[in-house]
Amino acid sequence: MCLPCYPRQLFLSLLGYSLNVDKYLLTRLLKVAFQKEQPPEWAGQKFLEKFNYLPPLDWRRNSVLIGASAEQQKKYKNYLQKVAKLGKLGQDWVWEQLCLELGV
Repeated sequence: MCLPCYPRQLFLSLLGYSLNVDKYLLTRLLKVAFQKEQPPEWAGQKFLEKFNYLPPLDWRRNSVLIGASAEQQKKYKNYLQKVAKLGKLGQDWVWEQLCLELGV
């Protein structure tokens, strides 16, 4: 390995680590939003306040439902429907949120 390449590789590995931490925090925030019955956008706003950028939508995949039982999946869908009703959002919004979570 050439010496000039080393700092760049170190920087990229640190950057990758940083992004993994950012993604983990988004996952935690989405789980808190679910537990507190806050809309998923609440998690995005908290993330924006901390990191000064909006997380990519693909980071939402498997944030809440990974390893979830059928009962937990049903609770998540009910949560989304409740948030949609309170926010006067339609079933399209619920479907979009489920697609983001499931990666479809």
